[in-house]
Formats: sequence, structure tokens, C-alpha cells
Amino acid sequence: MTDGARTAARYGCPVALNRPLTEIRNRYLKALKDFTFEGLAPPPVVVASGQLPAVEAVSQLITLHHDSVRRVEERVGGYQKTAARMGPDQLTAVLWEDLAAFYSLPVEEIAEGFAVHEDAAALYDRAAQPRLDTGQLDTSVLRAECDREFELARWVDPRAVVDVFATPHDPRLPLVRSRVSLRPEGLAWTSYYRPQNFQVALFDDLRLIRRQSGQWCLEFEDWRRRRIADPNDTPAFEAFLDQLRQLADDAGFTWDTPDEGRRDGDPGWVVYDLSSWPSERCSAATATLLDSVVPHEWEGRELRVPRDHEALVDQILGLREPGDPPE
Repeated sequence: MTDGARTAARYGCPVALNRPLTEIRNRYLKALKDFTFEGLAPPPVVVASGQLPAVEAVSQLITLHHDSVRRVEERVGGYQKTAARMGPDQLTAVLWEDLAAFYSLPVEEIAEGFAVHEDAAALYDRAAQPRLDTGQLDTSVLRAECDREFELARWVDPRAVVDVFATPHDPRLPLVRSRVSLRPEGLAWTSYYRPQNFQVALFDDLRLIRRQSGQWCLEFEDWRRRRIADPNDTPAFEAFLDQLRQLADDAGFTWDTPDEGRRDGDPGWVVYDLSSWPSERCSAATATLLDSVVPHEWEGRELRVPRDHEALVDQILGLREPGDPPE
């Protein structure tokens, strides 16, 4: 029995759907492999190893899923008809299973991750939060619980602590109020609301700390990204940032400006906002970058390359003609 036949039987689909369903799944898997190879999605080993927390991993995979489905729709003529006969929810469930298998994740985590993006409040049980008689959150209790999480992780004697927001660097994920603690070896934070979630960003694992769109982005050597932000830019947060710059400097970072610190030896990066580009154009650019042996990485539709490759990348992207002087 073919994979398509087994899937059709499992979901009660007509036998006539075996062949188009098999083609859809094969094309979907090929798209997953292509986007991963091209650097537009995290490598399976990074996700399977747990280097990315599940909610952050799935947030990356949501874009991958939608891009892969669009590619399948364009290349499989019977996609819409198959979706209509199966039901779009059933077809999505089939593809989620393939996505989960590709990344060695339980399919339940895929479904939960998509649900979180539909309902940001799903991460936290409102009824489980401590409240005052007025109905407001009891922040003193939550703050103490956060500090206990730091103690359990042996993250003690901080240089500075501040209550702000800390989340994975993904605009689709909700901003999570957090308590952030700074030590000479890096930053750690716990989500404010129950259940608290401890995470850490060591300076040794970071390559760049920069301010972007009002948020402070922490970029790791691997696929991880973090962002911390204080919408009110309070004096406490400014003092925290001063300490962050000083400790990062001690850990081997160079601050060319107060808004960007990078590890010594890092050539610096140029960022191209290609949000208006379709997936196919990004894929073509990636293929050319690979052929030209240009180091690069994608964060959504944001392309980052070392600054010393800027002129060549401008030509590859069609932003500069050969022989044009640098701007």
C-alpha cells in the first residue's frame, strides 16, 4: 500500500485521491528540504536537539509550512480539488504530520504551536495567576516566583534585574512580560506569568546585540534569536542597558555605536529587507549566494550577509550594476 493510499484510508478519503494526495505530500516534503537547504528554515538537527524551545521552533515552522503549501499549490494542478474533497482541515493535518516527522517533533506540538499563534493567551492559564482582592494580578507574588526560578537555576547575585518583555525574535509570537536578570556571563529571564519558563543567553553563545525597531535583539551563533523590550523606556531599563553594554564589552564585544555590539572578529552584517520578494525569488538568490560562496542567513524575509560581501550581494540582488562604486 502506498503512503497516499494509507493516508487516504486513515482519513476516510476516496480511493481516487490516492495519487494526487501522494503527489501533494511528495511536493510538500521536497519544499521542506529545499527551504531548509537554502537556509530559509532551521535545520532539523537544531530543532530535534532542543536548541530551540518548542514554541519558538514551531513559530519558525509556521512560515515554512505556509511557504511550502504555496509552492505545492503552484506545482500540483489538483491541489485545490484534493483539498476540497478531503476538507482543508484534513489535508492540513496530513501535512502537519509530515512536517512533524521531518523535524522529529510530536505532531501535537505542531498543532499547539499553530494554536498559540491564533490565540496568544493560550500560553497561560488566566485562572492560575495570583490576584489581589481587586482582581488585579498580584505582581509581588509573581515577582517572588520568578526570583525563585532564578535561584533554582543557580542564577544568583545579578548585576541588574528589570521587569520588561522577553520573547523569541519572531513578530508573530506574543510579547511576554518577563523578569530579566543580568550577570557577567550573560542574561537570563523567566516569564512573569505561571507557569514560569527560565531561559538564558550567555555572552559566549551570542554574536550580536543590537537595537532594532525599538527592541533589543540578541543573536546567537546558531538559529536562536531573542528580543527584550520596554515599551516605556523606563530609567530602570536604561540603567540595565548600561550594565549590559559594560558586561558585554568585558566579554569580548565591540560597541561601534550604543545600539550595536558585536563579538570581536565579527565583520559586521548588512541586512536586506526583502519582505516584498516571493519565495521563488528568495530561493533563486540563495542558490546564487551558495554558488558564490557568500556566507548568509535568512530570518524570515530578512537577508543578512557579512559587510565585506556587500558589493557582491548588491549585484546578486540586482541592487547595483557591476563596476558601480559603493554608495
